[in-house]
Amino acid sequence: MAINKETVVEFYKGYDEDVRASKSRYNMTEFRSTERILKRCFSGFETAPRVIELGCATGHYAYALAPDCESYTGVDLSPDNIAVFEKKLAEKPLSCKSGKPVVCMTGDATSLSEIPDASFDVVLCLGPMYHLPAEEREKVFSECRRIAVPGGLLAFSYINAIGVVAGASCFQSLRGIYPNAEANYCAFELGHDDLRPDLFFFTSPEEMEAAALNAGLEKLGNYGLDFFFAADQLNEIEDERLPSFLELLDRMTDSPSCVGLSNHGLLVCKK
Repeated sequence: MAINKETVVEFYKGYDEDVRASKSRYNMTEFRSTERILKRCFSGFETAPRVIELGCATGHYAYALAPDCESYTGVDLSPDNIAVFEKKLAEKPLSCKSGKPVVCMTGDATSLSEIPDASFDVVLCLGPMYHLPAEEREKVFSECRRIAVPGGLLAFSYINAIGVVAGASCFQSLRGIYPNAEANYCAFELGHDDLRPDLFFFTSPEEMEAAALNAGLEKLGNYGLDFFFAADQLNEIEDERLPSFLELLDRMTDSPSCVGLSNHGLLVCKK
C-alpha cells in the first residue's frame, strides 16, 4: 500500500479533478499532449489492445482512448474519483471497439494483487507517480511490468522537478516567490513539493528512465507534456494565434531536448 494513501485520498475528497483539464488553455495541454502521444502509440497495434489505466481519476482519458481499445479498465486510489467516473459512465455509457463496457474500480498502483500477471497489452500509469517518493515509484514500475504482456506497452507520467521550479519562476502570479532556497532544496535534493511535501513528489527524465531500466523495461520515448513557463502566454494569446502556439508546443513535446523543461513528462516503455 502507498505510504501516503490516506493523504492522497483526503486531498481528492476536496478537489474537483473532473474539471482540471478545462480550467485554462494551459491546463488542457497536459491532457492534449498525452492523448496525442498515446493515440500515436496505439496505432502501432495490429489489433485493438487491452488497456488498464492506473490513476484514471474521473475518466478523462477513458473517453478519449477506449473507443480504440479491446477493453479498458480504470483504477484509482481515490473512491471519490471513482464515484464520479461511475456516475459519468451511468449517464454517458462508454464502450470499447469490441463493444465491451469500460469498467473502473478503486486500487493502489503500488500493490495490484487482484490483477493477474500479463493481463494487459497496454499499462497506463497516468497519475500515481505524482504522489509517490522514489522507493514507492519502484513498486509501481514492478507492478506495471508484472501485469503487462511480454512486448506490451507501458506509459508513466511524472512531475519534473526542474520544469516545476523553472515554470513557477516565470508564472506571473508566482514571480518574486520562486525560485527560493527552500523550494530548490525540496525539489532538487528531497524530490518533493515545498508546500505539500507529503502529497506531490518530483523526479527527472533521467531518474525515470533509470528506474524503468532497473525494472526491466525498454525505453521507447520520453516526452514533455506541458511547459509551465509558457502558461501566461498560452492563456493570454489571441485566438487566431493559438494554432501556431500549439504547433510550437507539439514540436517541443516531440523534441527529446525539451523534456527537461516540462512540468509533466510521459515515459513510454516496452516490456
